[in-house]
Amino acid sequence: MYDCTIRGTVFSILERRYGVELQELQQEISRAGMPASAARMLRVKAGSPALRILRRYYDRNGEIPQVSLGYYPEGRFTYTTRMRMSLPAQAGGNGGATGPSST
Repeated sequence: MYDCTIRGTVFSILERRYGVELQELQQEISRAGMPASAARMLRVKAGSPALRILRRYYDRNGEIPQVSLGYYPEGRFTYTTRMRMSLPAQAGGNGGATGPSST
């Protein structure tokens, strides 16, 4: 094992240490077999079911200064999403839509 002494989110670490201001995160979640190198560290069987999460961090210029790849063993990951629907606009509004309006 290794000592991980850096604390904070990827966003805060990159900004604090390198002056990189991140604007966007793209995340891909897929099913995969656990790679042998990760399996040893996580104490699971190589090839066992896992979630593979690839994250691309974008800065204000659309450049990708950071990419991370993580594997999560079966039963050790929960993904929760909360979505809020906009309410209908009041009379004379645009029906809750955003963006340009035509007149």
